[in-house]
Amino acid sequence: MSETFPRYRESPLRLPEYFFLEMPDRCYRVRVPWIAIQAVIDIIDSPQGNRQHEISWNYIPGPMMKRSMSTGGAERLIAIAREEGWIE
Repeated sequence: MSETFPRYRESPLRLPEYFFLEMPDRCYRVRVPWIAIQAVIDIIDSPQGNRQHEISWNYIPGPMMKRSMSTGGAERLIAIAREEGWIE
């Protein structure tokens, strides 16, 4: 049994990561390209104020990562995602 898979611009080792940010008004699904994943994680781990918004990622292939972000950090991440066209 053989299957033909479509060719993607990105190699299988460099797939994008989906981040799910839960805000009071809605849940944002952010598709981050592989080259910017570490930058987004650095924003999440940066020193922030009161962390009250949940963000999760890394569903496949490993266990889900879940952290909290402050309102300012979450708004900054959403602004970057809108500018780059990452919000789905």
